[in-house]
Amino acid sequence: MGLFWALEPEKPLLRLVKRDVQTPFAVELEVLDGHEPEAQRLLGRAVHERDFLAPGVRREPVKGPGVGLLGISKGGELCLSMASFLKGISVAVIINGSVAPVGGNLHYKGEILPPVGFNQNRIKMTKDGFVDVVEVLNSPLERLDRKSFIPVERAECPFLFLLGQDDHNWKSEFYANEASKHLQAHGKAKPQVICYPGTGHYIEPPYFPLCLASLHTLVGTPVIWGGEPRAHARAQVDAWQQLQTFFHKHLGGEKGTIPAKL
Repeated sequence: MGLFWALEPEKPLLRLVKRDVQTPFAVELEVLDGHEPEAQRLLGRAVHERDFLAPGVRREPVKGPGVGLLGISKGGELCLSMASFLKGISVAVIINGSVAPVGGNLHYKGEILPPVGFNQNRIKMTKDGFVDVVEVLNSPLERLDRKSFIPVERAECPFLFLLGQDDHNWKSEFYANEASKHLQAHGKAKPQVICYPGTGHYIEPPYFPLCLASLHTLVGTPVIWGGEPRAHARAQVDAWQQLQTFFHKHLGGEKGTIPAKL
């Protein structure tokens, strides 16, 4: 496990991403006599393949008791919006998502939610020269930005919020708590909220290495995402189990979860 979650990019600001889950990751492992930079004789080599789909699984239309949503970051914001505006959503899992549109209007039929405001003067610089944007967005509870708050009270499905308490992209824990208050104030069930200390913005599949900083396409410059490698790795393993359990509970299907393994 430690070989993978503790990996760091050779070039800074790179994030390990799997574009096609139908093919495995192929990781070449080598054991050398000595230590870099003066390692000498090759003692052994092996190729480890990590699959993302179980054998025989194909991507086909799924028929079942309902529709489940899973989204992270901007995807979490969109899933929250879909659950609020669309019919037939049975369950939604939001990972470090916003409760207001960020970077552009949200359109649904005749309704438009404007993006939450921001203040570039709240940008900070880290000692390593990276941008920290966690304080940049306005609160969607402020008077001028209340119209940006996604109307979660319209949702008819249960929610699970998975949060990194060291998220430096935006205030995910604050957003989830406000969504919870909003739902309960309108007579809806209290959502399940799980917070992970020492965990940053990108809570990904188990054992993916932590991305501390990379280019933020909306900001246009490298930003820090937060997180501490060991705590972040543990959070990813637990989040994988939690979201499966939540989907099984509300969508049915076979009991149990697929364990996180290399």
